[in-house]
Amino acid sequence: MTLRNSPHDPWVRLAAGVWVVLALMAVGRAAFAHHPRHAGCYAVFAQAGRDWVAGRDLYDAGQPDSLVVFRYAPTVAALLAPLGLVPDVIGNGLLRLANLGVFTAGLWQWQRVAFPDTFTPRRRAVFFLLVAAVGNNYLMDVQVNVLTAGLLLMTAAGAITGRWWVAAASIGLAVALKAYPVSLALVLCLMAPRQFAWRWAVAQAGWFALPFLLQDPGYVARQYRDWVEYGLNQRFVDGWFRDAMYLAGQLGWPMTRVAYFRVELVAAGVVGAVCWAHRRRPWAAAVNTAYGLCVGWMLAFGPATETVTYILVAPAVAGAVVLAWARPHPVWCRAVLGAATLLLAGTQLELLFPGPHRLQLAGANPAAVLLFLVVIGVRGFGADPRGRRGPAGRVVSPPTGFPAARPELANEGRAAVSGGPSTPAAHQEARPGGM
Repeated sequence: MTLRNSPHDPWVRLAAGVWVVLALMAVGRAAFAHHPRHAGCYAVFAQAGRDWVAGRDLYDAGQPDSLVVFRYAPTVAALLAPLGLVPDVIGNGLLRLANLGVFTAGLWQWQRVAFPDTFTPRRRAVFFLLVAAVGNNYLMDVQVNVLTAGLLLMTAAGAITGRWWVAAASIGLAVALKAYPVSLALVLCLMAPRQFAWRWAVAQAGWFALPFLLQDPGYVARQYRDWVEYGLNQRFVDGWFRDAMYLAGQLGWPMTRVAYFRVELVAAGVVGAVCWAHRRRPWAAAVNTAYGLCVGWMLAFGPATETVTYILVAPAVAGAVVLAWARPHPVWCRAVLGAATLLLAGTQLELLFPGPHRLQLAGANPAAVLLFLVVIGVRGFGADPRGRRGPAGRVVSPPTGFPAARPELANEGRAAVSGGPSTPAAHQEARPGGM
């Protein structure tokens, strides 16, 4: 084993050190929760937990356009109830720890199953360093965007490996948190209806039913009614959301809300069509493409994209960059992904300094995501660009319920996994068959 493929590679040590420092800074920041700069939105979550326990209304009907109110499903308020029972410093630290724990677990799980033949220890280290570079400030935030990003990664990893209940439960909680992750759930229903759709329906119903077991059913029913009326309403705060509409305005192409809504629908249709077209490619590549396109849509064309929401795309961009340099890719592809990464990393760097953040104000974040979407939409995400299956290595079998394209390929793959006879075909990633 060469040093570059060893856990003792300096890049591996550097990545581990960076993430340890990030974790300590993120959780340790809770000690300064009393300071406005470090408090974040924790007060909103703690108050929701207290209101849930006391049986008070969760949603503020008097501030329909406010962004600093509780907007999540009653399920989330029930899960936040413990925060109302502990001091703010402890609760703040616990929420940060939960955010970071779910995110890092999802990140580790996804990169292992999404790129099993490509990610050597050094490439994995570069991947983690890139995620830190384009999302370090967001990782230290006390909102639930980091938690949502981790759940989306778990969803993608579960779909790749055929752990459909894990995927369904993860996306179900993500929908309760932010609603717009339903886009990824719908795309997975399109790609794997028999394996995923009914499990997601059961899991989503379970998450939404959970509050009825923890509080008075009449109270819970009223909160769901208010959630639909006040929590899910579109909050139009011009100049606040950092989406494609904002970028268009910065470029001198302002559009009305009605026009932008049509753009959102068209973009959603394009994403669905591309994912449908990719469904017969190697399954890991198909799911990666769906995951990358959906998180890109959530940010560039979603209903409520704030600056901190861009943590959702950090893993996808980092993975795409590593793949672009690990496998043969056109120069334009690498150039576009490099530009997207520099824009995202630049917005993180300027947050370290006071004064106006010119890159963010110019729309660098949505511009970077649009560049990323172009590459993923044209090239896909995770498939060998020359049509080959990649180097010999870990066998990736089709998810449960997907027949292999050729029965002999599936048999050889199983033999290779069990240590039996192996042929070159056994090292090829099986292509999902009919839907």
